[in-house]
Amino acid sequence: MPRSKKLSDDFIGVGEPVGQVTKELLKDNIITLNETIMTLFPCTPLLTKKSLSKFCEEFSNHNFHTALIISKYRHPIQRSLTRSKNGFVQIDNLEKFKQRTQDLEDKFHDAGQCYLTRASILIQGKLIDNKPYGFIDNDVLDIDNLDDLEYVRKIIDRK
Repeated sequence: MPRSKKLSDDFIGVGEPVGQVTKELLKDNIITLNETIMTLFPCTPLLTKKSLSKFCEEFSNHNFHTALIISKYRHPIQRSLTRSKNGFVQIDNLEKFKQRTQDLEDKFHDAGQCYLTRASILIQGKLIDNKPYGFIDNDVLDIDNLDDLEYVRKIIDRK
């Protein structure tokens, strides 16, 4: 089913188009509101069958409504810097910057790979609800730009 013009611009999120498809599947009685839909992105070449299976298994064994694959920041984000247009850097949080990295709390980010969502949530145009389950997979890379593509090529070449 082609996307409507409203859901086809460069700034539309994923939730709305997937929600529209879900509504069509419900209307045609192909799925029910309680079924889980997997949204899997093609820009995640390091996602393994093993991780995907474990992710689905954990989701099925609990009463989650939504879930996403997350990855730990490789370096504590609490020690972040901001770079100005002329190249100078500023410490964002001096107190955290003074702490040893191993003493800082782990932080995670959306790996941009895969989501499991009940149809009842998707029809609202959302991939995740306000309490999603986060499955940790640290062997991930979401390809968003040419730097990411080059980095993942190097990783794949080493394997």
